[in-house]
Amino acid sequence: VIDQDTAKILESERFDTHEYHNESRRLQEFLRFQDPGRIVAIAVGDSAAKSLLQGTIQMIQERLGSELIRGLGYRQAWALVGVIDGGSTSCNESVRNYENHSSGGKALAQREFYTVDGQKFSVTAYSEWIEGVSLSGFRVEVVDGVKLNLLDDVSSWKPGDQIVVASTDYSMYQAEEFTLLPCSECSHFQVKVKETPQFLHMGEIIDGVDMRAEVGILTRNIVIQGEVEESCYAENQCQFFDYDTFGGHVMIMKNFT
Repeated sequence: VIDQDTAKILESERFDTHEYHNESRRLQEFLRFQDPGRIVAIAVGDSAAKSLLQGTIQMIQERLGSELIRGLGYRQAWALVGVIDGGSTSCNESVRNYENHSSGGKALAQREFYTVDGQKFSVTAYSEWIEGVSLSGFRVEVVDGVKLNLLDDVSSWKPGDQIVVASTDYSMYQAEEFTLLPCSECSHFQVKVKETPQFLHMGEIIDGVDMRAEVGILTRNIVIQGEVEESCYAENQCQFFDYDTFGGHVMIMKNFT
């Protein structure tokens, strides 16, 4: 289940509707209590039809707009991406038959959405049999880059420039580099990056503490160079850091001497 406003994954569940009627009832209740507008992705992992109750089928039809669930058979690969109470027009689904230990390709369902900030993202579900092995999964991905909201005017930054977003975690390894994309709709305080962030970077002041990640341009940068020590810090620390990293804490303040 995905939040339609933020693209955040809210819940992830497994239901064995092949072996157990109770699992079918649990799926029915799971869908019943989802808020309207929530995005739901479903994919068959093995076989789903044997103990799939009529009430559950009806729930999937009514709340997600599925037209293929009623005819789902043994080991058929089925995938769906839909919106709670969005009807059949908001539902994308696909099914493939199981023959000779294979489904002959993926049952692939995909739809694109926009967050409240205007960021485009896609939700994908897939189900497949290959040589008797079932494969299924989900993806939530940013489409056409990620937009970052910054504090300062960055209108001088250009497409192709490299930037770094500092870690807001305890780990320095969560600093990330990105490439800027063209963004005609961006304000002077926004940029769009090509890569998808692998880590969470804070962007708020929390309880009076400024937790916002620093963002710096690497393509046209100012180098502040300190004196290199003649020996390792403390005892044998250099064995862990034989490369350059983003780190430290240097503050440059206007009109300060």
